[in-house]
Amino acid sequence: MIRKWLEKSFSRQVTAMLLLVGIVSNSTYAIFDFYQEHRHYKNFMEQQATQLSKTLGQTLANDMHYENYFALWSSIRKVYLDNQASNKDFDLIIINEIAVINKEGRVLAHTQAETHKPGSVYSNPLLNDISITDRPLEVLWMEQHNKLFVYSAINYNNSIVGYMIISYSTLPLKALRNRALTTYAISQIAILIFIILIAGYFARKISAPINDIINALPNMGSGNLDISSLDHRHDEFKTLEKALRHADKSIYETHNEIIDQQQKLSGILDNSDAIIFMKDTEGKYLLVNQRYEKIFRTDQQDVIGRTDFDLHPAIFAQEFLNHDRCAMAVKRPIHFEERIELDDGIHTYITVRFPIKDSSGHIYAIAGIATDITERKQIEKELIQYKTRLESIVETRTQELNESIQELEAFSYSVSHDLRTPLRSINGFSLALKEDYQDALDDTANNYLERIIRATDRMGDIIDDLLLLSRVNRHEIQTQAINLSLITEKVFQQLQNLDPDQKIEIDIESNIMIQGDPKLIYLAMENLLGNAWKYTAKAEQPKITFGQTSQNGHRVYFVKDNGTGFDMQYVDKLFKAFQRLHGSEYEGTGIGLATVHRIIHRHNGRIWAESEEGHGATFYFTLGE
Repeated sequence: MIRKWLEKSFSRQVTAMLLLVGIVSNSTYAIFDFYQEHRHYKNFMEQQATQLSKTLGQTLANDMHYENYFALWSSIRKVYLDNQASNKDFDLIIINEIAVINKEGRVLAHTQAETHKPGSVYSNPLLNDISITDRPLEVLWMEQHNKLFVYSAINYNNSIVGYMIISYSTLPLKALRNRALTTYAISQIAILIFIILIAGYFARKISAPINDIINALPNMGSGNLDISSLDHRHDEFKTLEKALRHADKSIYETHNEIIDQQQKLSGILDNSDAIIFMKDTEGKYLLVNQRYEKIFRTDQQDVIGRTDFDLHPAIFAQEFLNHDRCAMAVKRPIHFEERIELDDGIHTYITVRFPIKDSSGHIYAIAGIATDITERKQIEKELIQYKTRLESIVETRTQELNESIQELEAFSYSVSHDLRTPLRSINGFSLALKEDYQDALDDTANNYLERIIRATDRMGDIIDDLLLLSRVNRHEIQTQAINLSLITEKVFQQLQNLDPDQKIEIDIESNIMIQGDPKLIYLAMENLLGNAWKYTAKAEQPKITFGQTSQNGHRVYFVKDNGTGFDMQYVDKLFKAFQRLHGSEYEGTGIGLATVHRIIHRHNGRIWAESEEGHGATFYFTLGE
């Protein structure tokens, strides 16, 4: 109830706040001051009681030493009676009892002799659990029982001869505290009334300019906000007035900009070739553009507030509704291919539908942009028919090409075999002629025979390489796990056995595992290492390195040598058949690297080389990309 009362007025809230601050601060000060005063009187009472105990103890010390118990009783009785006869309205010290006991705790003298007889053990219900011996001086407050106990040792010549217990009443302290509380209560009421008056005054002063601002706010956005009542002020409200005037101008300008944007948006919507619409979550139209009106021969006023079931046949309306629900469910734009019946037949539209959310993220509408693709669909249909015919033609041509390739390979294989017979005859008769008639022939004739023999040998090597390349093309790949490092070691051992006089250092990275056809991979490494072996023969310290690296996240394998190398401007010829980058000083047919290229290609890999003349070459290749 109080909360509702406060919420209705800012001045009430300010009054309550100032009142609360005043009450809390004043009460805090009052409590602290009362506590300090009470503490002062309590300490004062404790000091008086302690001083009385010390003084009386010094007086009784001589009688205790000489065991003059009657004098003891007389002394404490006199102090007790004098205290009882004093003015109790102004005296904080009111003695309830005085007891003198020996070291064993037996009574030597007591102000109430009839209840505490000499020689009896001293007892007090409030001190049953407290030992009173071996205590030079101790003060014990028991305000819940309105008691203050001071017990102290009685010394004679620096030796304890007994103990004295004095019980005081704390009622005077309590009465003093009650009088103080009454005084504080009266003063607090007076201060509270004063605070209420001051708070009300300041609340009105503070809320007055705020009310002026509130009265001016309905005109916010007019571009000329007037709060003339604040013109004479020079405080924060003047700053607020300036800020409001600036905000008013900004709102006015923003309002005009929004109108401009709306006009631009309307221009875009109404001049678009696509159908643009917006519906609420129940499917009722909120907006359509002029393209919609033109296509469906209707007016926007006849569409707004209606659903697709009111405007289109049920079969199409249900499809639109399903698509709207789907876009709202996934909460993101979705493309649909939709059909609608128009005057000239069924048209196909590609429509993107997307949810519209408010500032809190809740979907309150669904919008769509539909583009007519009827003509494109017809073209696609024709293209599909054309593609079908084209695929049939390509399949026929491919089959004919494969047959031609098979016939060409068979012809090449047959020709290669047919060439071997006359080639062997030429080579054989040339060797026989040289052996039998070498001495009968002159140097020129012998040179001719040597050249014929070398040519037939080279022709034989070419035929062998062509047959090998043909087998590579015809070989059916059988992929399995291969230890490429182990294959490299075997090929290198084979090269050493064939040419034991050539000493070449080789560095092979261990346990490089790949997936490939063992026979073809072995043939490829045989050609790559054979190529490196051949071109490092003239190096001072020949060395071949095999290993792997990584480029762009792919594993790359390499064979590196420090041999002759080649000019990189001819690198395009490197993997083509019969293309050699060096002269007759190095043996070869120019088919080896072409074979390697074919094997790597059949493993869906790549091969390339980097080199510098006189500084060796490095061949890189990948597998299974």
